[in-house]
Amino acid sequence: MPAPRFLLPESIYLKNPKQMLRYPTQSLMETTRQFHGRLLVILAVLCVNVLYVHIEYVSIFWRALNLINLILLHQPTSLACVSLYNTA
Repeated sequence: MPAPRFLLPESIYLKNPKQMLRYPTQSLMETTRQFHGRLLVILAVLCVNVLYVHIEYVSIFWRALNLINLILLHQPTSLACVSLYNTA
């Protein structure tokens, strides 16, 4: 049974190495495109995670502010803002 042949990019078989630099093979372009695609997906996932964490912290902050206003002013934050605006 013959040993399996591994397919190498065509650029390896070119006789002129400068030609390889000037004209990249299709496989190199596809590899670069795949890498950029994966990089974009990773960046998108990171952005979504950062936004989610940011929204969670803002939500926690808003709840804490509501609780403080409820304890001190006996009314939620939105009503406290309206009452402060009306008294000014």
